[in-house]
Amino acid sequence: MGLDRRIQYLTGNVLSSQIIDSLLPNSFDNIISFLSLLHIEERDKVLEICFRALKENGYIYVEDYVANCTLTPEVKTTLKEVFKSSYVPTRETYRHHLERAGFTDICFIDLTTGWKRCKAERYQKFIDSKEESVKLFGEDVYEHRSRLYRVGRDMFHGGSIGGALIVAKKPSAAQIHLIPETYFSVFTSVYNEQYHFFLEDGSILALRHFKTKTLEHYSAWWSDTKGNSRELINTSEQKSSNPHISIKKNNQTGTICLPEANLEVQFEVTAQFTWGVINC
Repeated sequence: MGLDRRIQYLTGNVLSSQIIDSLLPNSFDNIISFLSLLHIEERDKVLEICFRALKENGYIYVEDYVANCTLTPEVKTTLKEVFKSSYVPTRETYRHHLERAGFTDICFIDLTTGWKRCKAERYQKFIDSKEESVKLFGEDVYEHRSRLYRVGRDMFHGGSIGGALIVAKKPSAAQIHLIPETYFSVFTSVYNEQYHFFLEDGSILALRHFKTKTLEHYSAWWSDTKGNSRELINTSEQKSSNPHISIKKNNQTGTICLPEANLEVQFEVTAQFTWGVINC
């Protein structure tokens, strides 16, 4: 394809000075990582390296393990011994790592259901092809791989570990450094609405609308009874974002629409809380 002079392979530890020095600042359009970061405990450091290497407005695309809850010592031991992964954060903690590195427009898409099915199918197919696999790889390799596939299946079936597709952006320098002074004005008014819906099947839907004179932020997420969660929308803009969410209220009833998630909720208020802030 004539790409021999356009492709370069670097093999080694991404945290080593040799690799870091080879990744010139602002030199990559995008970064892609498939099930790699779960093996690197120093998550802040590796994301800082990625952020430094990306061009402005470049994206990082990650598929990785995430924790659906606080992990037990047994699960942590299994991750470390079987998958060589000593650190798997929750989605919220993962977001903090990305934010500390400087990334914006962070989006999580839940992959748990699909990965759970694939891991079960992969294990069963491998067991069914034992005779052929032993001939190809030998008994030791077969036993090691079958244990790896079995533990992966069981871990996802247990629900404590999930999968996520994570996309984040390196903003332009102007967005990083040139913050309007009005962001810090003590006179800036703040408007904040939160909704929590407890659905009949036991799942929870939560939405938030936060607005100041210079910024509007919308977020919504859904959690089921097994601790699995999915972020439906998370966006911040310096202008009105009406297409992202529509809230219509009439006394104690109303309708909320999220066009991007193809979701509409009709509700009746059962409890409403308001609060204010007094400067002393």
